[in-house]
Amino acid sequence: MGKGNSIVIESEYTMKYSYDELLEMVVRDIPIRKTKEVYGITFIGLPGVGKTTVANRLSKKTGLYVTANDKIRCLLEELGYDVYGKHRALVESLANDRTKYMLRNGISMIIDANMNGFYEMAINNFKEFNAKSFFIKLECSEEVILDRIKKRLISHDLNNYSKADKEVYFVNKERFKLKPFPKEYVFATINTEDDIDNQIDVVVNKILDSIN
Repeated sequence: MGKGNSIVIESEYTMKYSYDELLEMVVRDIPIRKTKEVYGITFIGLPGVGKTTVANRLSKKTGLYVTANDKIRCLLEELGYDVYGKHRALVESLANDRTKYMLRNGISMIIDANMNGFYEMAINNFKEFNAKSFFIKLECSEEVILDRIKKRLISHDLNNYSKADKEVYFVNKERFKLKPFPKEYVFATINTEDDIDNQIDVVVNKILDSIN
């Protein structure tokens, strides 16, 4: 498949799995469903703000495949990688090459991830393949976020791959402060404390107007 980025994996698993093998594991279940206009929807939002919920409901409205960075983390954790430590860059590289794989194959997508620190890379990827990218900002109160995180960790929801706890939330909150997302790139905003279905309908119609 071809390695997209050069990464040194300092692990006893280095000899067991090459980068190309890991990338194949990441992309092998992605259906090849080409669309006339290729585009991607992704998010700006802290852990617990509702990215997975919005992504899944957007998928039902648009028919687009949802690809989640947390799913990559879960896969690598099962293989013994330290995804929140020394192998964090491996997650980022695989996620980036997964997007390129989909773009190369003409697959529009919903990326269930916070792109605050990686929006420039995402924009460049979509431009490279003459595709459009739409950044949806998700927001709600901190009280609601912390309550959602608590309930999610207790419930062990198999449909949600995120393992982010309160510590991860506050770390990301500080990162947002250090590098805020440029307002001019926000395509739409959804408040996940309100009725999100009506808001999603508005966003989908706005996207369809933009690509047609």
